[in-house]
Amino acid sequence: LDGALIRVESGEKSFTCPLPDGVSNRYNQLLTLDYESETLVLGQRWWRQPVLTAVRITLTLLVESLIFFAFGFRSKRSWIVFFAVNLITQGWLNYIINSGAFTNGYWVLGLYLAEFVIFIAESIAFPVATKEKKKWICVLYALVANAASLIAGLLLINHLPI
Repeated sequence: LDGALIRVESGEKSFTCPLPDGVSNRYNQLLTLDYESETLVLGQRWWRQPVLTAVRITLTLLVESLIFFAFGFRSKRSWIVFFAVNLITQGWLNYIINSGAFTNGYWVLGLYLAEFVIFIAESIAFPVATKEKKKWICVLYALVANAASLIAGLLLINHLPI
């Protein structure tokens, strides 16, 4: 692929960009097109990962908070626990995603392993920390909410960059 060119065409202009050196001997690289300067660079803008992390956490909180509400949690303490537990677990998950801890095709395995740990951690944390509902309701909530957010994530993964 050395010397390969990328052709860019839009309604406004068209141009070609050479692939950056070293792209052909790497796996799963992110290239960023600077449309104005008509250049293609290896890597990503500094703000990309923080924005994607915020989107993933926000979507997770949205899905899981709707289920939390549907399970009848209303007390201020329960909601504080909800946000604290989810910000910790989702922060940890996104750290793993962003750190590249699992590479060379193993990121899916790492993602499922991390999700399993989150299922267990939240199934323990909610019954211990919330007093509004019976313990089995808290465990059931944690399992249902995490399953729902995992399924939503799997449905959205092809539409949102990771």
